[in-house]
Amino acid sequence: MTKRPRVTAQELQDRLNQDPEFIKRQAEKQRSRIRRSEANQLLQKPILDDLHLADIHVLCISEVTKLPKVLKVKAFSILARHLHFEHPQCIMAGLIAALSDKDAKMVVKELLAEFIKLHSTGIANNAKWQLGFALYRLRRYIPVQTLIALAQDTRHRSERMGIIYALGKRKKDPRVAAVLTKLTTDSDIGGHARKALLGEKFWC
Repeated sequence: MTKRPRVTAQELQDRLNQDPEFIKRQAEKQRSRIRRSEANQLLQKPILDDLHLADIHVLCISEVTKLPKVLKVKAFSILARHLHFEHPQCIMAGLIAALSDKDAKMVVKELLAEFIKLHSTGIANNAKWQLGFALYRLRRYIPVQTLIALAQDTRHRSERMGIIYALGKRKKDPRVAAVLTKLTTDSDIGGHARKALLGEKFWC
């Protein structure tokens, strides 16, 4: 039985690059990426305009976290104001991701207020879930009593996940272990309460 000659990855790529259908599909994918990028840039424009007025010049929200600390702190205050405006989910996700930065401690109150205000859907990766992750990242700036109160408030359903893991990092406080133990029977976050007791990290 004659073995077929092995085709290297480069040879396969060269063949594809000569295939008109492949070239057509790749060109359409590129056009689609450009359209999405342009649409996203348009949605970010009100926020970017506010940043530009404060002499903070970035091409997208995510670039804020790469600024020098002095400019970052200034930018975070502007981004926090936009939490209270109506923005598409993708823009809210970008805002919250930027405000999860370790230097965003000055906007913790705004993040907490928005988390409490938003309605719980129980759906992962929604804006409230993302706010919970931001609060987990900034947990050292939140009083333990505040975390305990949020963790025990069942209105926040599974979006409490970040709060639960934040408590798991504050077990030196004698109240925390008792609260997490009680929450292991919670139908929304019981499994996460058990993991938090074991010191596991919040992965998203």
